[in-house]
Amino acid sequence: MARLFTLLIALLLVTPRAFAADELSDDDYVTRNFGTVAVLHTAKQVVDPNVGWWGEKTAPGLNNPGYLMGIVNSRRLDKKITPLLDPNDTSAITLEEEKPEGSGFRYEVSFGGMRPSEVKALVELLGGPTKLLPGTTSVTYEPLTHRWISASSYDGSNIVITLASQRIEVPYTVGFDELSGKVDAALKQVFGKSVPFEVTLTRSSYIAGGGGTDVSVHIDLNPPPPGAPSHGPEGD
Repeated sequence: MARLFTLLIALLLVTPRAFAADELSDDDYVTRNFGTVAVLHTAKQVVDPNVGWWGEKTAPGLNNPGYLMGIVNSRRLDKKITPLLDPNDTSAITLEEEKPEGSGFRYEVSFGGMRPSEVKALVELLGGPTKLLPGTTSVTYEPLTHRWISASSYDGSNIVITLASQRIEVPYTVGFDELSGKVDAALKQVFGKSVPFEVTLTRSSYIAGGGGTDVSVHIDLNPPPPGAPSHGPEGD
């Protein structure tokens, strides 16, 4: 009886934490989502959109995603964490749109495939939140639930797309239906179910000969309601 009582007490202690639906671990950001969004909160608008773009005010280091991903990869190698990030993924670090928030504003920077602990380390490396974006009063970290991924081939090489933990490699001659099927299968492997996505495949050819293939994949785990603007990087 004493043993049963002790077990019940233990369950009461761990159940609220174990079953909190909105509580995410560091790994959940890359296994159940597409990475981390660093949300920079400001009391005032950083720049009048009629005059300039807020991204021009960010730390210069954000313009070198390959370097930042290399730092994350070094950290993962030290900790024996896989998979490594693809430093050629130019869409991994994306500046999102400016959004009003209460009496202030929020500016989102998406870090595809990266955990909050890794993003926090990068923010500190870049000088902290106020250096990342002047005027920042605080920074919070949210799961990245949407992703734009682009890949191309202009030399006949294979096209490689990384979706969370899944890697898709197809010939540059891939057809739309085949590519869509592979994307759907990869997403089911990651999330255990079908999720909404869009695929765009464009082929180009030159008069002098040759050409290329461009592929774009958009996934949104929480698609906006009909009529509302879709998630996307600034300028899309």
